[in-house]
Amino acid sequence: MEGGKSIVNKLIELTPEVSATLKIGIFNTGKSMVPDFILSEDMKIVFNSLFLYFTGNGGYDMSKGIYLYGEFGVGKTITMSIFSRFLATFFPFSANGFGITSVEKISESYRDNGNIAKYGRNTEDNKPFNLCINEFGKPIDEKFYGTNIQYVINSMLMARYEIFQEKKILTHATSNFHPGKLDCFDSALMDRFKEMFNFIEIKGDSFRK
Repeated sequence: MEGGKSIVNKLIELTPEVSATLKIGIFNTGKSMVPDFILSEDMKIVFNSLFLYFTGNGGYDMSKGIYLYGEFGVGKTITMSIFSRFLATFFPFSANGFGITSVEKISESYRDNGNIAKYGRNTEDNKPFNLCINEFGKPIDEKFYGTNIQYVINSMLMARYEIFQEKKILTHATSNFHPGKLDCFDSALMDRFKEMFNFIEIKGDSFRK
């Protein structure tokens, strides 16, 4: 990937003052979404690293997307939702911003109209975009006019891998599954996940008290 060149653009130089101001912004974003929002010590470490990552200042491998996994209720989905809104609020024109959907919504879209192309490229200008997929690895054992929806999701992810390779467009994910236990995907696709993601486990109790 261009000699390991960072995909996440550097948005701002993080002086102590700027960093403190933006972190307050992240916390207030969380409070606006979850009124009793708090951060455990484990989550503070994850949030700090994601803050560096999404502002283009390190944290994790910036040539890859984020794959957050852990037990139900530890805060995976809200974490990515907070950073999505944070970027949209403080850096609205940043290429680091990302949309959010879920495996269930993708499945519903396919059942409704037999097409999920919108999860790879914008329908207006046909440009690819960064996307976070929640419920990643949730098996969908359904068919639509004889086509297995899980196969369709696998194909969509393979298409996003190709976009990742060609256009440096990132896929993020949240999941209840350890990356080694994504049994609903074929081995060829799972092997590509190693290139696509930083695998990050969230431990501890939910921060939504």
